Parts: sequence; structure tokens; C-alpha cells
Amino acid sequence: MAGRHPQVLMVDGGHGRQAHPQQYPPRMDPGLVPCWTFPPAREKRRTCCSNSSLVTVLVMLLALVFAALGLGAYQIQRLQNQLKGLTEDMNSGSIGIAPQGQIGFREDIKHRPVDRLAAHLTVNTHKPANHKTLQWESRHDRAFTEGVLYRDGGLQVNRTSLYFVYSRVEILDNECKRIMNFLHTVFRRREGFTPTTLMEAHKEGFCKQTGKQPNYKLAPDQGTRQVWTSDSYLGAVLELKERDWIYVNVSHPDLISHGSPAGNYFGLYQIV
Repeated sequence: MAGRHPQVLMVDGGHGRQAHPQQYPPRMDPGLVPCWTFPPAREKRRTCCSNSSLVTVLVMLLALVFAALGLGAYQIQRLQNQLKGLTEDMNSGSIGIAPQGQIGFREDIKHRPVDRLAAHLTVNTHKPANHKTLQWESRHDRAFTEGVLYRDGGLQVNRTSLYFVYSRVEILDNECKRIMNFLHTVFRRREGFTPTTLMEAHKEGFCKQTGKQPNYKLAPDQGTRQVWTSDSYLGAVLELKERDWIYVNVSHPDLISHGSPAGNYFGLYQIV
């Protein structure tokens, strides 16, 4: 018959039995092909990419957290250092350079580690000048020394640096002589060298005044007198070497006004 395979009969000669005809499955249409299903590869790749992106985001978040913690620790440490410095300053007192026009410093200065050398002296009204070299007060009232040695009218620095050195003297008298000259100098002594003049002011004819003379109170027990007054100021930035001594000389120590110690001063402070 058309479209069918012929039957095949199998004969077993040993037993004399006839086998049943073997049935073959019907022929399959060549157009049908077996199909096996697999997990979609695209979905698998998407899952892997998602996991990788999630791990990257977590790593970045952890890095940001650690960076923020490190920055916070640094800021806290810096604030602690600043607070410690402020506490030390409050405990040791404030020391500052007096602005121009202000004489002296605060009276309640406390000692602290010296960063820059400084000194401010007022004239010693109880000790006369030594060979025209003025004597000064270094401890009382507004006078002080920080890292600077004072002895016999001189200031010695122990550090080579640039300093601003200054001196002011106030002179007065109750008579004006025909010839009146006044010399005000700041000089330096250095071991192995002759004394060197650093600054000098020469005043001549300064007591020539016309009209009514101003009143000036010399001392509480002397009342008020008609006198003339004048002053001399020196100041400059100078380079001083370690162990240099600085002094102030005047040509007429007897004309220095001892009734106003704050008006006669001598000092220096380190710039760099």
C-alpha cells in the first residue's frame, strides 16, 4: 500500500515460534525538527550586570563614608589644637606690641614662652645717668623684658634678627640759655668692636620760644612753674647680632624730665 512500509516477519528456527510482526513508528515529516528550550542568555547577562553595578555603588558609598569620617577626624583634631592654643593664651595672658601713640603695655603681663624678643623700659627717676648713659626701669609699672637682658642701662639681645629699636626723651628747664644744644643717640656695643652710633638726633635752639610760656608741673611738692619743654624721638629697623648691647646717651642728662617717667622710654622688639 502506498505510504506504508511492508511488514517483516521474523522466524526463530530454534523454538519453532513465529514472532509477531515488528511495528515501526510512523515516518515523521522531515519538516518537523525537535526543539529544546534553554534559559534566555540575555536575562542572565542582565542579572550579572545588575549585580556588578550594585557592588560598584556599594564600594563607592563605603569610600565616601570613610572619606567623610577621615575628614571629620581631621577637622576635630584641628579644632582641638586651636582650642588648646586659645586655652594656653588665656592662661598665660595676652602680650602684644603697643601701637604707635600708646606708651607701654598692659600691667598684668604674665610670662610665657618667648616667640619674639621684646623690651620696653621707662626712665629710672631714682638713679642718675652714668656718663651720659641713661638708666632705666625694667620691671615696674609698664616696663618689661621678654627674652632680652637688661643691665646698667643697656639691652642685650640673644638672637640675631631684625629689630625695631626706639627711644624718646623729654627735656625741660626753667631758663633758656643763649646757646643750647642737645644730642640724643642710640649706640651699640659689640664684643671686639668699638661702640657704633645707630641713631642720632641733634637739637639746637629748641628753647627759643615767644609769647606766654606754658605751665608745666615739675613735681607735686614743687608747685607749678613757667618752663620750656621739648622732646626727641628716635626709631628705626636695625639688624642686631646675638649678644649685642644697645644703649641710649644724651648730652644733658640733667635736662631729662623725671616728673614724667612715661614720657621717657627705650625699647625694642623683634620683627623677624
